[in-house]
Amino acid sequence: MNLIADLLFFAAALALGYAATLAVARLPFFPLREVVVGVPLREVTPTQIEYAARTAVAGNFFTVNLDAVRAAFEKLPWVRKAEVRRRWPDGLELGIEEHLAGARWKQPDGADVRPVNREGELFAAASN
Repeated sequence: MNLIADLLFFAAALALGYAATLAVARLPFFPLREVVVGVPLREVTPTQIEYAARTAVAGNFFTVNLDAVRAAFEKLPWVRKAEVRRRWPDGLELGIEEHLAGARWKQPDGADVRPVNREGELFAAASN
């Protein structure tokens, strides 16, 4: 009986410790307050940056998922590559490499015209 009581006490202590860790991680300590763009942008608008940040950034300075944030910014039409870093104490630093359109690719049926960047990659974006 003592062994079972000890095991139950140990399991309860582990569960309490786990719950306390989750509660502390959800407290509003170290909230993210800013996203700093490291380079001037030509095609990506501040509205697009703000929308992607509002939809993808969740958590605080320590719990934000940088891979998910990077993927959200890379879904923007003119973004070729994005890099996201934590910036102490309350921000994220965003580095964006934009597509540089070098040509247009027209499908044989003529229905779809898409820009091609200087690396030869097709990308979906509004072109003139």
